[in-house]
Amino acid sequence: MKIALTGGGTLGHVYPALAIAQELITNNKDIDIFYISTKKANEIEVINQYGIRNFPITSGKLRRYLSFENIKDFFKVIKGFFQALKILRKEKPEVLFSKGGYLSVPVVFAAHCLKIRILTHESDSTLGLATRLNAKVADKVLLGFNLPIVDNRKYFYTGNPIRAQIVNAESCETFKNLILVLGGSQGAKEINELVTASLEELTKLGFVYHQTGALWDKKIECNNYYQTEFISKEFGSLLKSAKVVITRSG
Repeated sequence: MKIALTGGGTLGHVYPALAIAQELITNNKDIDIFYISTKKANEIEVINQYGIRNFPITSGKLRRYLSFENIKDFFKVIKGFFQALKILRKEKPEVLFSKGGYLSVPVVFAAHCLKIRILTHESDSTLGLATRLNAKVADKVLLGFNLPIVDNRKYFYTGNPIRAQIVNAESCETFKNLILVLGGSQGAKEINELVTASLEELTKLGFVYHQTGALWDKKIECNNYYQTEFISKEFGSLLKSAKVVITRSG
């Protein structure tokens, strides 16, 4: 069986899709899985780490506000649609699993044009714009939260996929009273500002391990504090070791 995966814009869309891929490959050695991603270097790097074939395409954001960038990104979405159409026509997957994000919309509609079965998953507590668009043509819509959906004929509550590396991770004893700060792959500006302004108090309570995201450019060095743009392989171990996690979610 051949399955196509898509979802991107941030790694919050990529990692759950890879968790699904990992589980499918573990339980079925004959399965053939490939990914259609954005051209972002961090997404490509993470997908390659899982040994999954990947086809990066052009992608444009779906903004909810007026911006000149919307005009440029409209043409990017159209280009991405035809790129996805070409890939799907060549690869001929039986199913497309979409994890949302702005990348997924042209891929999902390309799959719909080719009559490929479509499953889309929403991790957040409300349906995002991409999911609402994808749901119009998807065969099944899978939900991370048990939302009060009127049309329950194709909406199913499944919970959120979690990578095996996180579930099976062992605690790390390197840090005493670990305070883990996460703002997603892009970071969260307000969390970053609050944490850095409160470092004197926080570092008295424990060791602060701070994922800032790539957009944060203020480098700080002090005792009991470590700052990094992104946490990858050690994420599960840090999460299990943390006394407190400061984060934000959908």
